[in-house]
Parts: sequence; structure tokens; C-alpha cells
Amino acid sequence: MWNIRKAETPSNSGVLDPASPARVEPIIRTAAPALSQSTIGRGWVIKGEITGTEPLFIDGCVEGTINMPGELVTLGPNGRVSATISASDVVVRGTVNGEVVASNRLEIRSGADVTGTLAASRLSIEEGAHIHGGVTTALEESEAASPKGTGKTHLVGKSKGSRVQPEALPMSA
Repeated sequence: MWNIRKAETPSNSGVLDPASPARVEPIIRTAAPALSQSTIGRGWVIKGEITGTEPLFIDGCVEGTINMPGELVTLGPNGRVSATISASDVVVRGTVNGEVVASNRLEIRSGADVTGTLAASRLSIEEGAHIHGGVTTALEESEAASPKGTGKTHLVGKSKGSRVQPEALPMSA
């Protein structure tokens, strides 16, 4: 009574082939969005405050404050920064004069020259890097070891955000 046909899909040859169950994919596909990154090139000199919500690569000169919470800041080999850098992750390959605060990871690569204080949860310093100043680590109270049965947390050094100094241990005879 009713003549019902199965829907046919066109093939690449332009001729309908009802026996071919394969679906034809479009030739043009949209590419996945690439990770964006802002760049301050070699010819740039920026004075002031830099804030943002995407990774930043600096190969120029910056004076002031770089505040990139939750982001990666990379200082290239030609980069020169006289500023306080505050970010989640920081990689230094150039010259920094100021404070560097990384809430997660800080890498000082070979050839880098840092004058000032460094503060990070995780710190990596390659051979050939130069550091003139202090290093501060942030100890999380939850990561500290607790002696069995005491219920107290034992920290080696001072609490979060202060310069860690080794605990004085009694001398044994």
C-alpha cells in the first residue's frame, strides 16, 4: 500500500548508493581551539600593572607588577622584569629583579638571573641559573607529618608563607 524507502545518503562520487551504510563525513572540519597565550615581544617595554586570565610569555621588558592568579607566566631568555610576579606557575629563563610568588610551581632555568625573593610550593632550579636573594617555601599544614598518638601537627620550620628555617635538634653525646 505505502511505498516506504529507506533514507539514502549521498556518497563522495555523487551517485546514490543505497547499499552503502557508511556515513559520509564532511571534508571541512572545524579545528579545536588552540590554547591562547599572550606575548610581550622583544621590542616591548611595559611600565605598570599587568593582569590577565590566560598564559603570558614575556620576552621584552616589564617594570611594575604582574598579577596572573591561576595562570602560567613564562619569562623568555631575552625577557627583563623589574617587578613583583604573582602567578600559579612561573618559568624564568631571563632576568628578574623583584619578588616571584608562585602558588603552585616555580622553575628557574639555566641562564636565568634572579635578584630578589622566591616563594613557591614547588621549586625547581636548573644548573647554570643564578639566584641572589632568599627562597621561601609555603608549607601546607595538611601535608605536615603528625607524630603518632599526639594529635599535634609537627612542622619543620615556621608556618605557611614564612621563611623556612630548620628546627634546632639537640646534640647527642
